Amino acid sequence: MIAALHTSTVSDRFGWHRDGWHGRMVQENDWETDGYQFYAQHRILRWPREKPVRKQFDRDQRRAIERLCRTLPELIPPHPPSLTHGGHMARKHPRGQLR
Repeated sequence: MIAALHTSTVSDRFGWHRDGWHGRMVQENDWETDGYQFYAQHRILRWPREKPVRKQFDRDQRRAIERLCRTLPELIPPHPPSLTHGGHMARKHPRGQLR
């Protein structure tokens, strides 16, 4: 069912009009036309900037993550943007409204 939802809301760009939440951490959803760029910037590289995560990786590990992100087009087949993911779980966060 979830897979079908993802194919029924295809868009021309990746992201959303507001950020969401991943647990207690903000999940950035700025619009991007490049899916690899969106995934790298908003789903992978944004986490090492967070203090609890930053402490877990040294400089070489952070650079390895950056290198991995540059190879995403070689590792993952292209896929059209889908706006459905997570939409069914929208809610008010304990620290305030989603922005």
